[in-house]
Amino acid sequence: MEIAQGDNRYNLSTLSSELSQDYRTEMNLTTVIVVASDESIQSYIDQWAVLETVDAESHQLIYVSALAHGQPDKDGYYIDADGAQSLLSDGDFSVHLYSSSGRLILRSNNVLPAKAIIEYASQY
Repeated sequence: MEIAQGDNRYNLSTLSSELSQDYRTEMNLTTVIVVASDESIQSYIDQWAVLETVDAESHQLIYVSALAHGQPDKDGYYIDADGAQSLLSDGDFSVHLYSSSGRLILRSNNVLPAKAIIEYASQY
């Protein structure tokens, strides 16, 4: 799966190692992908509000937006509409956590609390 940031493109399975090289520091990132049919979905809004309370850097988290319809924030990390649609599968919202190697750790159709995200991320 391809993750973009501006003109940069990364593969989910190599994102952690590529960013480690880019920033010249060892990272073991957990990728949090927030997926919705569009940005007005309340669960999507609520999940981003939760993520804003977590110190991503200290917990080695990277946040990715994925909207099936609508325009992602191209200043941050995002997945295009086709990728978002493939992740959405059922319903209009989901959140996915991936290990630094790109392995799915958790998929939920509910908003994840900060504590759960941090706990799952610390295990991988």
